[in-house]
Amino acid sequence: MIRLYQMKKISGIIVVLLVFGIILYIAIRSDNSGINEAAMSEDIDREQIIDQPVTDRNWSSVSPEPIILNPDIEDSLFNAMILRSYDNFIYVGDYAGMKIRRFLPDGTYVNEIGYGTGQGPGEFSQFMDFFVSGDTISVLDLRTFLVSQFDINENVYLHAFEVRNHPMRLAGLRNQIVIHSIGGELLFSAYDKSGTELGEFGNIIEGQMRNPLSVQGELIPNDESDGFIFVPAFAGYLFYFTGDGSLEKIIRIIDQREFQESEERVSGSTRVVGVPDSDRKVEGISKYNGMLYILTLKKSSEESANNGSGSLDTIIDIYELDTGIYQYSLSIPETMRALTVTENRLFLIRDYDRKVIAYDLDT
Repeated sequence: MIRLYQMKKISGIIVVLLVFGIILYIAIRSDNSGINEAAMSEDIDREQIIDQPVTDRNWSSVSPEPIILNPDIEDSLFNAMILRSYDNFIYVGDYAGMKIRRFLPDGTYVNEIGYGTGQGPGEFSQFMDFFVSGDTISVLDLRTFLVSQFDINENVYLHAFEVRNHPMRLAGLRNQIVIHSIGGELLFSAYDKSGTELGEFGNIIEGQMRNPLSVQGELIPNDESDGFIFVPAFAGYLFYFTGDGSLEKIIRIIDQREFQESEERVSGSTRVVGVPDSDRKVEGISKYNGMLYILTLKKSSEESANNGSGSLDTIIDIYELDTGIYQYSLSIPETMRALTVTENRLFLIRDYDRKVIAYDLDT
């Protein structure tokens, strides 16, 4: 069970800030001048940080080969946004109609999950993440603050429970669910499978509430510790948490970026909070065969030099899951926004048309 922490009464603060118009916007900045580092929290034991002696990427000498998939996966999707794989099935969160659609690895359509757009039982306003455990899928909705659960085979709504702050990601562990939120003093909250809150934890940088977008990121379960790994979007670290909520270790990865303060400006009564200055952003993670795959979008060197807003390089870095040791990198020729890996195939969502594209990793 996650270690209990003292609950912070901040929901009222969040509501007040929203009334005065906090605007959270997501973008990759083209200019890194004038950036301000955000100090690591005093709660972090610096001896837990493990540096890697890596300065340059080890590019794979073999480029992954594209795969022709069953046309079902193109015909059934209109605005793919989220990509996950469980038990050799591909799950795609489609914002067209707010449904999750399930496919075989060859692209064959299986079924859909969810009752569509809305705020009633089994409906979604804006789902952000989901995970599958057995025959049940749990879906996190940003706008309703609900985690809704369904039978994945029959598409039957089971029940839902409410979570706090601004929920962005979730991870299903053996006996609990961890929610990553922004806007609160602590990053993570834990719930049992019935929806009872167990506690909060995760103080990573100083001034976390003032820098909500500096600490957004991705979660992935780590079966070895019955915990999870947190991969920040704008900083070059892997945070390994155990099943009781303890921070086990921190790995500094190849993009050795420190946390930066969020962009901020005030106009009248409106406080506008933006992402920190960065020429790169983690857009997705996946695990397969003991490896951790991290998808990063990076502004090309030429565009960065010209402070332009052109195309982004798609880079996939591969690390050992348990140790965080860097292995090698892949370059993908198009801009991608999400990934998952299964059956030795790499599945991504192409940015410009939101289609699922697959590559063979055997080549």
